[in-house]
Amino acid sequence: AVSVLMASLDSYAAFGLAGRIVAAKTQRAKRLWLLAGAGAMGVGIWAMHFIGMLAFQLPIPVAYDVGITLVSVAPAVLASYVVLFVIGKAVIQRLQLVLCRTLMGLGIGTIHYTAMGAVYFFPAAGPTALGAVLEPTLLAILMSLAAVIILSLAIFVVIVDARLKAAAISVRTSRAHMI
Repeated sequence: AVSVLMASLDSYAAFGLAGRIVAAKTQRAKRLWLLAGAGAMGVGIWAMHFIGMLAFQLPIPVAYDVGITLVSVAPAVLASYVVLFVIGKAVIQRLQLVLCRTLMGLGIGTIHYTAMGAVYFFPAAGPTALGAVLEPTLLAILMSLAAVIILSLAIFVVIVDARLKAAAISVRTSRAHMI
């Protein structure tokens, strides 16, 4: 359920961010929205996926390597960057949408198989971790909180930017009528 809620929040943020990319007037603004959008959207996708993976229960203690877990966000951010780059254009062709869907699927799949490739199961008397590890429940809570904060901040900034732009247009229109 948390994974589905995360996906919903991420989708809402992604649509708003794509709208800001299209509405941006300068290349610099477009790049900033694109980078912020890719980061926020990628983290949301990654969190949705990883929270779903954390639902997998084993009858043995499980811990996650912090380093490789954090690295696994990269494919989602990269896929998000390319998808937002394409859908952030004023005109989008059908083939571009098909390629975006395929790329996003590959990005998410790369997260699923990176995680599976990083898993090692072996019998042990106690935990035998090589690096910093987190217990799954704590990891899920921390990841969920971080992703919700990032996505909420992205949505807030999108709303504020849209309202500021609308207010600026209203001011220009009012001034034009006064002259």
